[in-house]
Amino acid sequence: MNPPIDIKRLQVKGILLIIVLLLSCSSEPEKRALLDEKLKENPDQTAYGFATSFIDSNRVKARLTARRARIYSDRKETLIDTNVRVDFFSKFNSDRVSYLTCDSAMIDDSTKIMYAYGEVFVYSDSSKTTLRASVLEWNDSTGKLYSPDFVTIENEIEIIEGYGFESDRNLDNYKIYKVNGVKKK
Repeated sequence: MNPPIDIKRLQVKGILLIIVLLLSCSSEPEKRALLDEKLKENPDQTAYGFATSFIDSNRVKARLTARRARIYSDRKETLIDTNVRVDFFSKFNSDRVSYLTCDSAMIDDSTKIMYAYGEVFVYSDSSKTTLRASVLEWNDSTGKLYSPDFVTIENEIEIIEGYGFESDRNLDNYKIYKVNGVKKK
């Protein structure tokens, strides 16, 4: 079993800011190409059967698992692919409240922000709400999910499509900034 990653504080703000800006301003093929280019570099560590927990005050907030993770110490980032899954847990007990799956992801180890790519899917256990997107950001510090791109949210009443998204990780309080369509069920 591989030891969990020791996530450090922000030290390389400039490089990470450039990466974030490139990812947020680029089209989906450009984002994928940038991630593919990063994967060509040799990592400091490669972990198979990767698992790590995000903890606050001895409470597990989330647990991330994947088939493979590539850790780049100098860049302070971890690139994850194949069967990526994040289970989010309640603030009050150890019950799972939602989960996220995606094709691949990049974690900024300094800020604990995860950028999910490909077929991104989030499901809320409590509200039975689903989210589908091609790019999604999860900010561990704020507990929020964000996407500048096209998203589809489906609940028991309706299906909403649009551009630009923000929500808590339970999908209880979400906003779509530019609604493109709403279908009642």
